[in-house]
Amino acid sequence: MKHFIVVIDDQVGERKPGYKRLAEIINELVPGFEIQLDYVEEPNQLLLMTKQKHYTAAIVDAVLDGNWPGYTITKALHDLGDEIPIALLSGIWDLTNAEQIDEAWKKPNCRTFLHWRDIDPKGNGQIDYAVRAFVSMIADQEKLDIHIKLGPGDPVRILHISDVQTGGCDEKTLKLEAGRCADYILQHWGECPPTFVAFTGDVSEHGNPAQYSSAHEWIAYFFARLGLNSLPTRTLLYVPGNHDVNLCLAAATRIQLAPDKKTGKLAMTLGDKIQQPDLLGSAYAPFLNFLKKITDCPLLSPIINDHSLTWVESRFRHLGVVFYGVNTAQPASPFGIPRRQVNPDALAMIGVELGKIVTACGDMPPLVIGLGHHCPVSASADSSVENPEDFDKFFRGRAKTGLFLHGHTHEHDLSYVSSGDLRIVRSCATTLTKKETARPKDSLRGFNLLELGREDHYVKSLNACSFGWVGNDIKELKKNTWIRKDDGMFRE
Repeated sequence: MKHFIVVIDDQVGERKPGYKRLAEIINELVPGFEIQLDYVEEPNQLLLMTKQKHYTAAIVDAVLDGNWPGYTITKALHDLGDEIPIALLSGIWDLTNAEQIDEAWKKPNCRTFLHWRDIDPKGNGQIDYAVRAFVSMIADQEKLDIHIKLGPGDPVRILHISDVQTGGCDEKTLKLEAGRCADYILQHWGECPPTFVAFTGDVSEHGNPAQYSSAHEWIAYFFARLGLNSLPTRTLLYVPGNHDVNLCLAAATRIQLAPDKKTGKLAMTLGDKIQQPDLLGSAYAPFLNFLKKITDCPLLSPIINDHSLTWVESRFRHLGVVFYGVNTAQPASPFGIPRRQVNPDALAMIGVELGKIVTACGDMPPLVIGLGHHCPVSASADSSVENPEDFDKFFRGRAKTGLFLHGHTHEHDLSYVSSGDLRIVRSCATTLTKKETARPKDSLRGFNLLELGREDHYVKSLNACSFGWVGNDIKELKKNTWIRKDDGMFRE
């Protein structure tokens, strides 16, 4: 991502080598960052520059009236406004203009102090401190997560798993088999762990708290074996499945008080009609509590009574990827399993967020990756969502989904869907755990490994492989490669 930085310094002529050094080190050390500096040569240029270009941040010299008589830091900050984050810089932090500096520091967009000696190529300061402070300021402003260390050509690796269904399988060997899977994954990727783990639903069997506790323990163990961050972590992406909805809590909306026919005393019974519709969202409460423990999920609709549970993860767009998740197991039903619908308003909300991101990224848009439990395209009625026509409209919007991940079928699949201007690679991950009696005939337990090839942080290709258990060994089952075109989608 290119970040334009405006530099306001009346000594800019002699200080340019230092600013250039700061930008070059940031560009070299921070994945996906490209710093471009614009210098204010005369103070009357600033207002015009900020109107013509969007600046990510500003560096402002704290002492400006040496070569620009009458132009002070107060005037510079006024011209910049309140939106652009500012780093104040000086080679002499003293009482020369303490009152103005104190006034500046009270502005909410003044984020950090820098000393010239830390930037000066001839100085004896600490350039590492200046880099960290400045990058943190930009990352906070742009809502970026810069903790993943990838070179400009390093691939983004995604482990796609689904349908563990804790509570519905024999858990005695679950960790043992997870350890075998982790070892195989690391071996396949040359001891490099996944960059992200995409989990497309049904971590539990009945969505109750005890099963979620077991699932949390299992995921923590699996992540440790993979050498990944402890939980909660942003690199774990999760969407709910139909088994993650608590059916008992959904049915509780039908509880009513009525006289017992034998005793005449009031007793609770399960009626044929919904008595408390506002409680229906509670069916997702155990899931939401679990979600907070495993991932820092940026929900767009966090209210419990909203069943859409939509999120967009754009904090890694500097690496070339943006994720979104939808709840395809909605709405919850008081009379049985949830429907397989997606709220059209939720899809529209995702489209708005993705549109902003794609526009801001200019001519190098990130790859848009969607997650859902049920398949939105090219699947049988039981496997797909009930309103695929809404997905079709969404997929044909301005922000194109290049890759969609789902589960539910307990089958592995890597396929390419093409229809006019719609081209999507679909990854279906089978279950890691379910035995033969709970899976389609001839299907295998396993996972998918997706490797996104990049050039200069831009995703250019997708190498995808499905793996499954064959006897006591893990084998490659299917693989394919797709090339990404300029419109953001893939071609075979």
